[in-house]
Order: sequence, then C-alpha cells, then structure tokens
Amino acid sequence: SVRDWRSAGLFILRRQVRLDPPYWLTIAASLASVVAFNAWKGPGTMAYPSPPQIVAHLFYAQEILGYEHIVGIFWTLCLEVQFYLVFLAMRMFLLHSGWPVARTVWLFLPLYLGSLFSYSHDLPELYPGQFLSWWYAFYCGCLLSWFYQKQISLGLLLLHFGLHGAYCLLRFEFSPAFCLLVALCFLLACLRQGLGRWCSGTVFQYFGRISYSLYLTHALIGIRLLKVVVKESTSLPMTLVWYLAALAISIAAADVFYRLVEKPSIGWSKRFSAKKSSNPPVTIPA
Repeated sequence: SVRDWRSAGLFILRRQVRLDPPYWLTIAASLASVVAFNAWKGPGTMAYPSPPQIVAHLFYAQEILGYEHIVGIFWTLCLEVQFYLVFLAMRMFLLHSGWPVARTVWLFLPLYLGSLFSYSHDLPELYPGQFLSWWYAFYCGCLLSWFYQKQISLGLLLLHFGLHGAYCLLRFEFSPAFCLLVALCFLLACLRQGLGRWCSGTVFQYFGRISYSLYLTHALIGIRLLKVVVKESTSLPMTLVWYLAALAISIAAADVFYRLVEKPSIGWSKRFSAKKSSNPPVTIPA
C-alpha cells in the first residue's frame, strides 16, 4: 500500500530489489553463454554485447537508447518498469486531491484509449520502447484489481471493457483482443467468486510462484537449446520431443533459479517496508 511519497519510493525500491538480482544474473548468464558458444563453435560465431549496451540493460533502458536486447524477452520487463513508474507517479499526484479510485479512473481513461490506438500505430511513437503501446494490458489488470477490491463498480468496469471491445471491432489486433478476452475470463471468475478457488490449486500456485524465474530462464535455456538442436532437416516427431525436453529443462532450471536467486531477492525486498501512517493507503495492483 502507498500512503505518501516516502512509501511510494519504498514501493519502487521493493519492486526493483525483487526484480533486479534475477534480471542481472540472467544478463551475466547470457554473456557467459556467448563466451561458451564461441569457444565451442569458433570465435565470432555470436557477437558480444558492447559495454554501453550492457550498462543500458542494467537500467532497463536498452530499447529506449537504441540497443538490441541481450535476451529477446527483456522488452516486456522494460515495459513493466515503465508501467509502475508512470502509474505510481499519476496515482501519487491524484492522491493529494483526495479523490476516490472510482473518480480517478476517468482521468486514466484517455490514456487507456490512447494506448489502444498507439498499439495499432494510429498515434505516433513518442520514443523507442515506449510504454504507451502496451499500457492497455497493464491497465486492464489495474481495473480488475480495483473491481475485486470493490473500489470501482461493475458498470464502470464494463464501460472500459466495452470501449476496449469497440476498438477491437474497429481495429482488430490480436493482442488487444486476446487481452480483453483474458480480462473477461478473470471478471467472470470474480463474479462467480471462484478466483481464489480456481487459482488455489497446487499446479497454479507452483507456476505462479516460479513464473518470473521461468520467464527469465525459458529464453536463456529452452529457446537457445532449440536453436542448437532443431534443424530444418529434423523430423516432426523429433522436433516435438525436443520441444517437450526444452520445456521440462526450462521448468527445472526455473525451479532452481527461484530457490537460489529469486526467493532470496523477495526476502531482501521485504526489508524495505513502509511504516504505518495515518493516511489512507492507495493499493497498487501487483
């Protein structure tokens, strides 16, 4: 919960202490894999990232500064950091107005709609790697979180989703449409009071727990393994076998990575907790 600027700063600090060590270690592991691959296949087989490129990665600014991602999936993590910074700045600004969430979402609505049209390139790109083109997906989660906490009404939520649906009819794009479909599934779960029950199973809980580690390791290990072993001449049955093997290895690696790296980072992040305050908290969706 965020109550003032100090707790807002601590919130960002906790997020980064949780995210940074696993992310930085993945960067280091990727660099080590380049060294190993070049030693195996010969010098120059894989290009080494430049020092400025590595430094830009440490601050999630590689795409903004025009560098390629060391690991392809990092672009989503860079967006996540932007999402939280922008959302927290907006919410803290509005906190001082004393407005309830149900009123402030009206101020967020133009950004929500602008994000959808930015995704379809109807609006110009402000800068490389901008958050705006994907803000709609993050904000759908915020809306659902607020509805689940009874901070906004069902009618207000459906108004947003209805405008989202109208955009999908006007400019059909797979990602916005799929995002809306997932959001409606979560809404149905909330309305039927099944969210906790449906997601409390052992398998859901396990993969939810290791999801960040799996996100980091699947591209570093699973995808790179497939690039090495699967060729154009590989038969379909063997390709399926290799894909299943890569999946299993990625999950196993994520489990180890979670226990050795991510779990300690979560513990470190909990040390930066805001003290209780008399001001009402502002919940920031996770």
